[in-house]
Amino acid sequence: MLTSKDLAMLCSEKHGIEWLYKARSDGIHCFNSKATDTDLGILAKVCQMLAKYPDVKKYGPEFVKNKEYIYEAIHYLNYALQLGGFINFTIVQTLSTCLYEIEEYRTAIEWMKRAMHLARKSGSSESLTRITQYILALYKTKAPEGDFSRNYLLNEMLFWIGQGKSKFSNIDRSISDLCKNCADGMIDFIKYLLTSDQSSFEVRKTLVSSCLEALNKWQGKKMRYQQIIRECKEKLKDLRPPPITVNQDSESSAQYTTPNIVMPFSLDANIQHSKYKFDFFVSHSNVNREWVNNYLLHQLETKLHDNDIAFKGCIADRDFKPGSTIISYIINAVEHSCKIIFVITEDFIKSRWCDYEVKQALVDMLSTKKEDCIIPILLDKIPDRRLPQKLLHITYLDLTDESKHFQEIMKLKRALSLEYD
Repeated sequence: MLTSKDLAMLCSEKHGIEWLYKARSDGIHCFNSKATDTDLGILAKVCQMLAKYPDVKKYGPEFVKNKEYIYEAIHYLNYALQLGGFINFTIVQTLSTCLYEIEEYRTAIEWMKRAMHLARKSGSSESLTRITQYILALYKTKAPEGDFSRNYLLNEMLFWIGQGKSKFSNIDRSISDLCKNCADGMIDFIKYLLTSDQSSFEVRKTLVSSCLEALNKWQGKKMRYQQIIRECKEKLKDLRPPPITVNQDSESSAQYTTPNIVMPFSLDANIQHSKYKFDFFVSHSNVNREWVNNYLLHQLETKLHDNDIAFKGCIADRDFKPGSTIISYIINAVEHSCKIIFVITEDFIKSRWCDYEVKQALVDMLSTKKEDCIIPILLDKIPDRRLPQKLLHITYLDLTDESKHFQEIMKLKRALSLEYD
């Protein structure tokens, strides 16, 4: 199967398709016997190539001639996941690209985030390129201009570029590829960086400079981009750091203030527990807000494969309505959520509001006898003696090891799927 697939890449268009058909036939025979997750990954890749032939080296919905082959590829990849493919980088990445090519952008984004977690730190930043490319593809579907959900997607993109910069030694190739292939989306992203305060001044300034340099390299000779690039460069020169203000309350209660970027209210999620308005409530410090909004929430509210479940969560940025007190927010969220997830970090431990949420959850657990309603997630490596004493008797999910995120997220979803009597 693998040999036939490789030969198809070397042959003429007429003979290449014949080798792909042979590779698919061999793969199906393997599937019906004792295929491994790697075998199924190769078979899925063959089907993906058949769907786009002869544009087998190109990616995107516009190159797909026969979607049925893409659906067939996803079918085999779902089997591969059941055989342990969740930790196979190639399978995870291939599934994401297949979903992207049938315009299932949100699910594709979430799978590519998993691929990025599996990628080697010393390796290519291709997974980062694809995450941001897919976010921009989803961004294009959002209308009209100025819709708050569009800005939210640009904020999500900014967050993952930051994650990529922390993981990979160099992301210049990713920025260059985006400016080459997604110029219009990158212009909107640059404009967003020039006006947003969602990241530090130096980070935004450096990122804007890199984006404009790459944009000028690939699009600078095109008349429609020349004026825009000049205007953005002038705005970059005028960009000044915000005035330094003294924060009277450094604790994480800031998570309940109205955010500059409001999350979209409607996400594709299925409420699993009919007795509750929400499947889960996430308690976290303000410092970890971006991680919760741009990673954890999407992983839990998106159905990622055939046997997966999409849940409906409650978080401050999206679901807390203005005009009520913080205490009433917390009480209402805990009472109307089936499970309470605590994202335990150093900043969480220091927060008086997070401490109040822990106490409120424990009170609710005792009053309703929901003994397993609390799910702590350990995001920072913290000694047991410094963990919240009230939660020490409860089993933690450990997300301190990036390579084991998938297994821990799967455990979390299984815990959320347990309904109460």
